[in-house]
Amino acid sequence: MKELLKNRTFRKTFLSYTLILGIPIIIFSILFMYTMIQEEQKKIYESYTMDANRIRRTVDDKIMELKDIGDRLSNKTWVRKSLINTDIYKEEFDLFKKQEMKQELQHAIGESGILSFGVIIYPEQKKLLSPWGEYTTEEFFSTVSIFDPSIKELVDQSTKEYHILNILSPTTISLWGNKRQVIPVIQSLEIANQPRAVLLLFIDPFYLSSFIHRMAGSSLSYFKIVDEVETNIYTQNNSVKESQDFEKLLAFNLDSEVCQWQYFIYYPNTILTLHFPKIVSTLVSILLSMFAGIIVAFLFAKVSYKPLDALLKKITNTLQYKPVEKQKESLWEYRWIEEFFDHLVIKNQNLQEAMDGYKKAAKSNMLLRLLKGYFQGDGLTQRLQELDILYTDEMYYSILLIHFSFLEEKQERSLDERKREFMILMILEQVMSQPHIQYQLVEVTTTDMIFILSSNQSFDEEGTFPIKDIKDQLEKHMGVIPDIIQGPVEKGLLGISKSYYGANEELQYILFHKKNMVYTQETYHSDFYYYPTDWEVQLINNLKTGNIDTLTRILDEIKQENEKRNLSHEGMTNLLTIIMETILRVIKELKIDGRIYIKQFTSKIEIGNIEELWAYIYEVGSLICERVQYSNAPSTVEVGNQILLYINNHYASPEMSLKKLSEVFNMSVSKVSKLFKEVTGINFYDYICRLRIEKAKELLREESFELSTIAQQVGYEHVYSFRRAFTRYEGIKPDEYALQFSSNLNTK
Repeated sequence: MKELLKNRTFRKTFLSYTLILGIPIIIFSILFMYTMIQEEQKKIYESYTMDANRIRRTVDDKIMELKDIGDRLSNKTWVRKSLINTDIYKEEFDLFKKQEMKQELQHAIGESGILSFGVIIYPEQKKLLSPWGEYTTEEFFSTVSIFDPSIKELVDQSTKEYHILNILSPTTISLWGNKRQVIPVIQSLEIANQPRAVLLLFIDPFYLSSFIHRMAGSSLSYFKIVDEVETNIYTQNNSVKESQDFEKLLAFNLDSEVCQWQYFIYYPNTILTLHFPKIVSTLVSILLSMFAGIIVAFLFAKVSYKPLDALLKKITNTLQYKPVEKQKESLWEYRWIEEFFDHLVIKNQNLQEAMDGYKKAAKSNMLLRLLKGYFQGDGLTQRLQELDILYTDEMYYSILLIHFSFLEEKQERSLDERKREFMILMILEQVMSQPHIQYQLVEVTTTDMIFILSSNQSFDEEGTFPIKDIKDQLEKHMGVIPDIIQGPVEKGLLGISKSYYGANEELQYILFHKKNMVYTQETYHSDFYYYPTDWEVQLINNLKTGNIDTLTRILDEIKQENEKRNLSHEGMTNLLTIIMETILRVIKELKIDGRIYIKQFTSKIEIGNIEELWAYIYEVGSLICERVQYSNAPSTVEVGNQILLYINNHYASPEMSLKKLSEVFNMSVSKVSKLFKEVTGINFYDYICRLRIEKAKELLREESFELSTIAQQVGYEHVYSFRRAFTRYEGIKPDEYALQFSSNLNTK
């Protein structure tokens, strides 16, 4: 972990994942706390709402108790009888009855708990019943309870109208000479437009405040009751000191359901104190979430950093590259990778330069191989295209060979001579700019310059290529005339080699002629066969690899080229002998017994038939290739060679057969036959018959043996079998062959 934290990229990745995971955790925690606060506020608001409604209902219930007082009194018998303005019930209202009526009124007023006193007014009778007895209206309001004139007028007017419950604004009265605040309440005791009895109650604000204070409690901050004209009925202030404080409180504005009062209730806008365990559990949950987020961020960073770490280790260990900043305590990995890629770019540039050099060398080598003769046809065109050599087998080619004799004897050239050579090349390229002929310069030696001329159409007509113009330009500008030879125009890629060797032979003739060699051009060409060393090397290689198709093509080209030269019989025989010697060298390297091939070729040389010699060269080459192809394992070759050696030593025995070989080498007949075919390329009976016939031909040429004797010496028990086999392989009878050989010998 400590090593990881040293890496700048890992730290940045770890920090990024921490932020990615930490920010949602923080947001979630904030949302959780916000939701919790909202829930608490909702609970508080609901609690305050319930409490405000409770206060309103309680006050309304208390007001309804006042109405109940009027309802109870209106049902009293003595109240109903008092409504009648006659003397019918006068005798019933004696002193005791009036005392009882006064007590019932006092009792009803006292039950409410908020009333100061009350009276029953009889407007028609202009009298009233009070807790202190009966009075006339004028007497009571002038001596006992004195009102303000305006209030007195309002009360008088209200008593003449029907009111279920009419609460007037607070006012000040003088009761028995004592001033006090009261709230008049008027209630008709009779349902009529002009009721005959009206209950006038006086609410004592002090009693009302005491009741509300006990009922509301101290949880609210401010409580106010106003009437319909916004006259203050009641005020309770627990915490409001300034008018701005109201903005911080939760306000509830409720209307009374029984009168015209309005209730303004204010509560503190604060969150209820959370329980300590709940706070602790919330904080612990947040801290645990943050810690878990850090751990997960570290794991994510480690997983994300793993491929980069593996890449850096691979760069360091496998590719053996160490950054320049390796010694620094804090390493930026991407800077490291950037340095590595810069290093790779430089290496790639060097590699590209090396590849360009290789391609240039490969192109030069390919051109040289085309000059020497390139017989590997498979994939050659594609290989030429890869090297930007646009040659095909359908094009025509010729070689222009320029020999600088004045540079021939010097190993090193001076600067002036190099400039002169460069000028020669410029003149050559200028003169050789033909519209339909392309050229490719190949520098072979310090004295020879070779141009490969190519075209999609033949250009072998005389005068097509301006050799004379080249010589004239060189003589005019440089004062020198090099030897310039154009080889014959040939079609196909192999024609490049043919044209080159033709031009080279022409150059050799010119050089010989300059040295006064006793050769004419005709004798030079008739005495020298066409068998380039490079072609001989390819012939050997294809024999060793068993490539019979390419071998046949090489032999075809050698044969055709030499037939064009009209070689003498002796020259062609020498050529075939050289080719056979090449084949025999390969046979010896392959550890094959070549005595039979030597004998057969010698016998054909003695006959002197050139076509038979060529046919035999083709046949031996094919046999060698087939043997190489069918030699699958070293053990097979070794056993096959042993069988072949045994046959070569015992072919003259009449007992020689596949059965005899199976007994000698402890194999089945079929296995011996198959193994022999894989090693030699021909079946057993054809091979042994050829050996016997070749031996018989030698004996026939000696003219000292009878046919029966020759037949027995080469392995035939009967002359008839010998005659039939000889005729089948040679096309003539044995005695006719002996006669023909004697005639040819006498002719020579």
